[in-house]
Amino acid sequence: MRIGAWWLPLYTVRVLLGVAAALGTLWWRADQVGVARRTVLGGAWMIALVGLLGGRMGYVLGQRAYFVQHAADVWRLTRVGGFAAVGVWLGGMLGLAWWRQRTRVPGREAVILFAAAALLSAAGAWWGCAAVGCAWGREAWQVAPLWRWACAMSPDMMHVPALRYDVPLLGAVAALGLAIGSLWQRDFGIWALPLYGLLCAGLTLLRGDPYPAIYGVRWDTVIYGGLAVGGGLWSYQAGGEL
Repeated sequence: MRIGAWWLPLYTVRVLLGVAAALGTLWWRADQVGVARRTVLGGAWMIALVGLLGGRMGYVLGQRAYFVQHAADVWRLTRVGGFAAVGVWLGGMLGLAWWRQRTRVPGREAVILFAAAALLSAAGAWWGCAAVGCAWGREAWQVAPLWRWACAMSPDMMHVPALRYDVPLLGAVAALGLAIGSLWQRDFGIWALPLYGLLCAGLTLLRGDPYPAIYGVRWDTVIYGGLAVGGGLWSYQAGGEL
């Protein structure tokens, strides 16, 4: 996409659209929760920075064989870019906890405040992945007709097209749907993130990109599942209603 003399990759444009929607949501929802907008936007920056740091560290650990030999590339994002989504979520949770400690906003209200924004950002990231082939799905030539709707001709990171499970699109639709639910029903916000973790755990079973595994189980499957269970228990204790 060209804007004057600037050229923005389609991936970047889609991610920025998700971020813009997230910031608009925070600006609108701040009054509902009773937190100053300046405080909310400061929290958004804090959560984003810690989340991106966690995502980069997750990516480096996942590609450690490369980075052991090219340690200087850890921070050279223009040369070797990449973030692990599950690391972004773990880092974002740490950033949210840090922000809560500084502002004393109750946990339930903090999650309701940031849930839709986080999910809209995730939807933008998934949508961006669909443009460049990251988080690509497993090949699905033998898939049953019942599941053909979940498949599409799409590339991997090497731009090799094949009939694959359309993981990026499924992730984007799931995140957007949960974000809308969080905006429509305020208390649903504390359930939206555990549900998203559960959906992401399921999507890892359809992914074809390489990822560290133990006994054949991807680590992101385990982590997303743990976030879903832990978040669900916390949501139940916080008195959320589905």
